Amino acid sequence: MYYPVVVGNRGEIKRQDIELPSGDVYFVHYVIPLKNTPWEVTENLANSNGTDFLMSSGISERRRTQLTGTCTCPVEAVIAQLDDAITAKGFEEVILEKKPTKNEYFKPLSVKLYRKGNQYLYVEFSEVKGMDLVRVLMIMGDEEVVKAYAEAFTAGSVGG
Repeated sequence: MYYPVVVGNRGEIKRQDIELPSGDVYFVHYVIPLKNTPWEVTENLANSNGTDFLMSSGISERRRTQLTGTCTCPVEAVIAQLDDAITAKGFEEVILEKKPTKNEYFKPLSVKLYRKGNQYLYVEFSEVKGMDLVRVLMIMGDEEVVKAYAEAFTAGSVGG
């Protein structure tokens, strides 16, 4: 089960209870700075059961880290390089049935779905509004799992 929450305003996301299919999934999340700007990153540190996802745990503390991002190339170049690297590994782009559209938090820049055999790879680049960041979301697994996770964690509203 996945419970999406927006910090400080729990009513912003309408999906409050999503049941995701079981299966192996690889989930990667990156951010790319658009400007040479400082950020504060907050990590929620689990107090127990950090690797046992069938048991509950709590947040014992929040660790805040200051970092300064350096921007060295346009995001379009990163998107093109990643696309080239993915296709060089034997993945082929397939048509997405649903693509996210912008909302008040994210503006999707590039959204693609790839397939290699029975493995699917979802790649989404979305500008984080008001933060000079681009979020990169990558999800890999079988078709059913990837499409479900992509819809649950997408940057915007999913439209057909």
